[in-house]
Amino acid sequence: MIRCISRLLFLAGLVFENLAACPLCHSETGIQVREGIFDAQFTTNVLYTLSPFPVFLLIVWLIYYHFPTRIDEDSECPDR
Repeated sequence: MIRCISRLLFLAGLVFENLAACPLCHSETGIQVREGIFDAQFTTNVLYTLSPFPVFLLIVWLIYYHFPTRIDEDSECPDR
């Protein structure tokens, strides 16, 4: 148990050290980047970015549930 806690503290220290050491976050460049990403078109851009995924999921669902997975034994197979 103590070993697990010490590992978590070590990893948290690495992560938070890197976040605090970021030179761009508090600079003028960092502020401009955040304003460019989270502007008035943020919601529209997220929707455009995520819109292909329902189509991909629909294709996977159709392939998984609506295509046969095996050939019936009674049907004629050209290989036989």
